[in-house]
Amino acid sequence: GPGVFNALAGMATADAGSSPLLMVTGTRHQEHPQEGEASLAGRDQVCGWAGRAQTASEIPQLVQAAFAYLQQGRARPALLEIPSQVFAQRAEVE
Repeated sequence: GPGVFNALAGMATADAGSSPLLMVTGTRHQEHPQEGEASLAGRDQVCGWAGRAQTASEIPQLVQAAFAYLQQGRARPALLEIPSQVFAQRAEVE
């Protein structure tokens, strides 16, 4: 949603300062993301890693991947998108 675009300035600051940052964001309550939400325009300039959970069971692996990324080499922000319909799901996780 629009909040992620507002956060890009902070992400750019973290990128410039080589500060590790994990931003978790969602999408509006809808079945299909709007144009712009699907690609998150501008993230490539400030993110070194980005992922999107398609199911609730993917969330733990994506969080683990994001933190693994943040601990290697030059720190650049990581972005994890979890759509609202995924937050509403129930899943068995290990």
